[in-house]
Amino acid sequence: MIGNYETDLETVLGSPPALRQWKRDWQLQTMAPLKPIYTPSNCRPAYQLNWSLSLFWKQPQSHADWLDALKPEVESDGIRLLQHRFLAPEISQFFVSTKPEVAPLELVRSVKGRLQHLIGERIPQAFRRNYGLRSIGAADRRAVENYIASQVQRHPMADPRVEGSLKAFQFTAPKPTFQRRGARHMRSIGITCTSFW
Repeated sequence: MIGNYETDLETVLGSPPALRQWKRDWQLQTMAPLKPIYTPSNCRPAYQLNWSLSLFWKQPQSHADWLDALKPEVESDGIRLLQHRFLAPEISQFFVSTKPEVAPLELVRSVKGRLQHLIGERIPQAFRRNYGLRSIGAADRRAVENYIASQVQRHPMADPRVEGSLKAFQFTAPKPTFQRRGARHMRSIGITCTSFW
């Protein structure tokens, strides 16, 4: 027997019992509503969007006494300054983390602009116009090469003739070589990639 129902073929193949009889026999009760463990009020999302930002001073600098004042200023823009160092007396390099909605250009504008505002009385027009910005992530060379190599298959053209003509321009150069050409410049002699040219 299952509950108050006999397990004969007629019962198994017949229609299910009425809801009132089911509740009475199994004494079904409504459960209290479940409360979620994680809510927006007790969670903070964590993002791993990291950047290296280089700013170029017009005059060499020896200390970063402005760093502690700059951190809360840029934090309001969704930017967190994780580290700072001088690569050379005229180059400040920042290790920065941002929220996803912060565009790369806004990152530069915030850090460079707010820093200039903090030191403006001591050093007016402290920076050169150029800057360096690089994304930093966990993807290794193999992951990037696989991503590039899969683009032809991932984004097929609607017209097979167009796809065929583009494949003619796809190439693979198997072994990259690099030569050092000065303190901060790298020149590629050969590069491994699969792409359209």
